[in-house]
Amino acid sequence: MKEQQAGRSMVEMVLVIGIIGVLTMTIMKTIGNVYERWQLSCIASELRDIQKNITRRYAVSGYYDSIKDMDAQDLLEEKMVPESVVKGSGMMHTAGGQIVIEPVKASGGNYSACSTSCDKYGVTFKSLSPRSCLDMVSLNWQVKGGTDLVAVCKGSSCAEWGGTGDLALPATAGLVNKFCSSDKNDIRWIFQ
Repeated sequence: MKEQQAGRSMVEMVLVIGIIGVLTMTIMKTIGNVYERWQLSCIASELRDIQKNITRRYAVSGYYDSIKDMDAQDLLEEKMVPESVVKGSGMMHTAGGQIVIEPVKASGGNYSACSTSCDKYGVTFKSLSPRSCLDMVSLNWQVKGGTDLVAVCKGSSCAEWGGTGDLALPATAGLVNKFCSSDKNDIRWIFQ
């Protein structure tokens, strides 16, 4: 009789350990999802803060030429970037990729760096995961029917307001698939 009780006891222990394992895996997955959503929210806030602060700083002149001469500490002192993105002399977003801010000029749908009379600026977030890229490219930039966003670019492909097909804003599923298909995506937003 004693041997049967020991056997049942062992089966019960295996079942309890199995249940604890399943609960632990579920909790870990939930924590991972919450962390990822927090990270996406932080990245979006960083981009919006940079855009808002730079646009406000240069609202009077409308030219962004002096950005090219500023490092991360200068941008922080001018209150153009959040303190959380400044890492030494560079800038990094919450997911660990580099942030690059530069004045740009439009020429036939292409946006290139410029040094004088730059009426636009670009903010590049490098090494975005596909999920981060999807959320960031899909951000709604329109406020009361208007926006400072001119284009969203990956490499030489730029989606613009009034664009056609997959290269149109607001972002479509086709644009997101085109821009966010890599493991690490470098996305640049062009603002005026």
